[in-house]
Amino acid sequence: MQQAPRFGFSSLLTGMIGIQLLFPYVVHSRFAGYFLGIGLSLLLISSVYIFSHQRRVLITSAALAIPTFGSTWFAQLYPNPVISIFDTATNALFFGYVIAQLIAKVFSTRQVTRDTISGSICVYLLIGYFWTFLYLLCDHIWPQSFEGLSAGVMVSEYNYFYYSFVTLTTLGYGDIVARTPPAQSLAVMEAITGQIYLTVMVARLVGMHISQGISKQEQESAKRTDYTES
Repeated sequence: MQQAPRFGFSSLLTGMIGIQLLFPYVVHSRFAGYFLGIGLSLLLISSVYIFSHQRRVLITSAALAIPTFGSTWFAQLYPNPVISIFDTATNALFFGYVIAQLIAKVFSTRQVTRDTISGSICVYLLIGYFWTFLYLLCDHIWPQSFEGLSAGVMVSEYNYFYYSFVTLTTLGYGDIVARTPPAQSLAVMEAITGQIYLTVMVARLVGMHISQGISKQEQESAKRTDYTES
């Protein structure tokens, strides 16, 4: 795997964990929208930065990030349904592309490194973010797709975020429920994606770790053999 720039994966991972830890405590604040806008903007920058050494991917990710960045802040400053739908769609498209590229990057590696592990965790968390925007988009197109959402714009958006990660990890508390067929289909697909990703990724990392151990043993054995023969 081509190594990400220094602090690339760690900055992205820190940003996502920061949003998850802090967002619940500011969601009732009047500044919650700005907090979310700043957080998503930092994630956009961190995601693009990871691909700064791959010219083609960098150009594509930057081209997707620019309208996403603009729509994120337009949605905060000038809220209306049309901008909100466009913002949700651009975020889903951007994070979907980033996930695809990170999966290709992680699975192309032949060694288990800190970058590999950080990248694997980033992908898993990004899947949760990606489906959050899909749920939002679904509720825009098919209103009342979910039951149990709290009142208030930002609180409601946090509900989608919460529901996405509850579904991804298959906790299934049942406090928020998908009611329409498109929403139910999305929920099923997220649960399946999360389980398949964890299964395949863990098997991949374990396999690479074992392969590394065998390779090191063979190298050490060859060195001892050379030393004995000399």
